[in-house]
Amino acid sequence: APLSLSSTVASSGRAWARPMATTDDGLQQAATCWATIALDDRRSELDEQSLRIGDLQIQSVETRERLRSVVREMKDTPVPERPAKVGPLIKAFQGAVDELTQRASFAEGAFLGVYKLLDDAPDPTPGLREARTNRQALTAAVAEAEGLRETSEQRGKEVADLRAKLEDAAEERRRVLEERRRVEEEAREVRAAADRGASALAARCEEAQACVAELQVALEAQRAEADAARAEAEAAVG
Repeated sequence: APLSLSSTVASSGRAWARPMATTDDGLQQAATCWATIALDDRRSELDEQSLRIGDLQIQSVETRERLRSVVREMKDTPVPERPAKVGPLIKAFQGAVDELTQRASFAEGAFLGVYKLLDDAPDPTPGLREARTNRQALTAAVAEAEGLRETSEQRGKEVADLRAKLEDAAEERRRVLEERRRVEEEAREVRAAADRGASALAARCEEAQACVAELQVALEAQRAEADAARAEAEAAVG
């Protein structure tokens, strides 16, 4: 036997007060539950039910109009002739009742189907709010991470430039030291050559001084001989 609307609501009405837990397990359970419901897959069925209810509503309006017409006809019929109109009137009322019953049964069945489908489904609002908050936080974190990445790249470029400058400075220092060593080596060679030249010059000077001394002695000897010869010549003349 089909369940009545009141019994179904009474037995599971607590579900509508069940909030969705926002823990990881609660979110997973909610996701599993709504995945089982598969709302998108049921939209065509719900659309068909909605269209069917709309058709029944239109049919009920048409039936009420026919029922009003039968009632007006009954009222317009003379009293003695009304017994003959009772049968069509009862039939019209019975048809209206049957249509209303059909409409109510279909609407109730559709509602109960949706109600039972959503009976164990938690309210998605808290989870969606938390997901939105988490998404905003994630977006902010991604933006911050992007900013940090750009800053890191900038710092990396600055470090690379500084390293290049340090390497250039070190290379320049090596060139300066090498040039200093070369100049010092040349200076040592020049000093050594100068020392050698000074020693040779000193030796030549000593040789020259010795030669001058010898020449001085020879000159003195020649002067003495000349004086002796002049003295002898003067004595011979006198």
